[in-house]
Amino acid sequence: ADGLIVIGSGQNVEGWRFFAEQAARQLPMVCWGASKENLVSIKSDNVQGTTLAIDHLLAKGCRAIAYIGPTDSEQPQFQDRVATYHAIAQKRGLPVICPPLPENAVREEQGYEAVTSLLRDGTEFDGIFAANDFIALGAMRALAEHAKIVGQDVRVIGFDGIATGAYSQPPLTTIEQDYRLAGEMLVEALIASMKGEDVVLAAVPVRLLERASA
Repeated sequence: ADGLIVIGSGQNVEGWRFFAEQAARQLPMVCWGASKENLVSIKSDNVQGTTLAIDHLLAKGCRAIAYIGPTDSEQPQFQDRVATYHAIAQKRGLPVICPPLPENAVREEQGYEAVTSLLRDGTEFDGIFAANDFIALGAMRALAEHAKIVGQDVRVIGFDGIATGAYSQPPLTTIEQDYRLAGEMLVEALIASMKGEDVVLAAVPVRLLERASA
């Protein structure tokens, strides 16, 4: 291949390590889904997305918003999201609620266990900003099992705009990335890299997709 576009999960450390080795051999490569490796990567506007989510929850009356997601991840997208959450909480005088996630668990289970721990400990919260949609789906299951009405007792917003979110109960409010534009940006960046030109990396814009969960 003259070049590669790599799309993968942030949890696949072995995979990213493999592709970092290929990039080190000067194979033109552009990635979607930023990794800890030193790779050319295009990612969404995480600061804008987190701000949209928190502002929406505040506008709906939430005053104790929990962040459910990695807090010490090496993945830049999660670093951006939790850092923005902390910055907004400090600026607005909001409590910081960041329960730990179980290690070596799929994202849905992480969301489920984190919210279960908050409910078990009696932590007061009326909103959830989940670092991705899979975590949000697990969080919503935990709320339902504890007789919390999602969208009323606790409002939930995810991130990434996965198609499955439209079919959850209730449908998931999410921060949706412009995937078509992201695809165009990946192709253009790869072609520039193959030509030896400077690769300009801009953040992919996002929008709030409001559904019943918030």
